[in-house]
Amino acid sequence: MRRAWVGAAVALVGLPVAAAAQAGSCELRESQRVQRSPGYVAITGPLLVACAGGAELRAQQAILFELARELHLMGEVRFRDPEKTLSSDNAVYTSSTGRLYATGNVVVVDRRTGSTVRGPELEYYRAVPGRPQPQAFARGRPHLTLSPQEPVGGRREPFEVDADQVVLQGDRVTAQGRVVARRADLDATAQELFYDRAAGQLLLQGDPVVTVRRDGRVVTLRGATIDLAGARPGTPERTVVARGDARLLGQDLRVDAATLSLVFRRDSLERLVATGGRPAAQGRRLRFEGDSLDLRLPGQRLERAVAVGRAAATLEDSVPRDAAASADWIRGDTLVATFAPPPPPDTVPALESLDAYGHARAFYRVRPDTATTPRAGSGGPSAERARRWAYNYVEGERIALTFRQRQVVAARVERLRRGLYLDPEPAPTATAP
Repeated sequence: MRRAWVGAAVALVGLPVAAAAQAGSCELRESQRVQRSPGYVAITGPLLVACAGGAELRAQQAILFELARELHLMGEVRFRDPEKTLSSDNAVYTSSTGRLYATGNVVVVDRRTGSTVRGPELEYYRAVPGRPQPQAFARGRPHLTLSPQEPVGGRREPFEVDADQVVLQGDRVTAQGRVVARRADLDATAQELFYDRAAGQLLLQGDPVVTVRRDGRVVTLRGATIDLAGARPGTPERTVVARGDARLLGQDLRVDAATLSLVFRRDSLERLVATGGRPAAQGRRLRFEGDSLDLRLPGQRLERAVAVGRAAATLEDSVPRDAAASADWIRGDTLVATFAPPPPPDTVPALESLDAYGHARAFYRVRPDTATTPRAGSGGPSAERARRWAYNYVEGERIALTFRQRQVVAARVERLRRGLYLDPEPAPTATAP
């Protein structure tokens, strides 16, 4: 039977007869029957073909068409080499091009990474001169289980990916067309997903949207591209980067910039850096903007925010809407904001201070001196005055504002250049009839 297989082995590996016989590249190890007919060879199995390099091929039966140099494998097709395994219902191998076309319940597993592709069909091209790396194309909306080499966003769990097509080439995987990627804590959609194992890059492009769920919170990230696998060698930190009209939207925070970099330490978002396109961070009550922003979030709680370059902060609705001006603001070359943990049951960190450095200026309101203010309900002109606001405008080299319950309770100015204070407008007096 092995002698009858020599012609099949020759066609399978695409070598001259003498070279095949000497090298013994492929050999029919197991079969029940081999029958030669004009133009083809029929092999009844279960059959096993062993090839040089540790590759094995199994099937229930096969037909070799000698003129076309095609081997048709049928029933429980199995392929295995040191790097990958493949199973399918049927397959056709063309030795002249090194092409294997598998159909029916196709499963390909990368033995190094554990990544798996499942789908109705797969086209595989062996490495040959002029094609140094093998290539595989899975079509018919295959399913990909992608196991990154490095943790992504602080986690090493695999991604479950569905797409119109998946392309495998060496260490690179590309999913194309209506891509949906899922993980226990993350959902992502895009037109294309690209993974480079050697570079540690997992890139989404084409209207990508990433939704992260952790500790009962939901954060959505958008951009022209989103890189999910930015590793920092030698550290437990990983960086997720959104580029091109990037936006992060959370329950209590929205950040817009040309580029957003989210730094994860182990399993926790610790830092957010926004650059390009006049970045702005909008909270429930505070808008923070500059040429660049740096937000520190230890334990995923906002603790400190720094704006550099034409920096500005606005406290929206910091006083009643019927006031003459309903927002405090502060500006400078650099702004630093600090926050305290929120008191239960609130989830928004409480603003503690705003410091402006370089060409600093600020406008803020304070209550008049309450030391002489009568108790609530006592009435009189002083009570009416206490319900109004005093206005302050200052300029200096540095301005430090201290807050309590979203209102300025103390201000300090270094190298004061200009200052203006307006007392509350007197309460209107009643006119006798």
